[in-house]
Amino acid sequence: TAAQVSLRIWSPRGEPVVTLLENVARPAGLNQTDAWDGRNGRGRIVLNDVFIAELRVRYATGASVRLLRKIAVAR
Repeated sequence: TAAQVSLRIWSPRGEPVVTLLENVARPAGLNQTDAWDGRNGRGRIVLNDVFIAELRVRYATGASVRLLRKIAVAR
């Protein structure tokens, strides 16, 4: 189902790192075009750590889903 999508990256301490998507319309189906380049909101490369990706999906019906996933950055 088509929906509005937000994708944010958080530090392990709960601090915001970067917002990749903010209420962006996405069509129904699998969407894997958005990627995080390992930079924070100021364009600086983040240190090796484990981060949290927060995906929020809001459907036209008013229903919403929130998913959290760990992301490891190791260079």
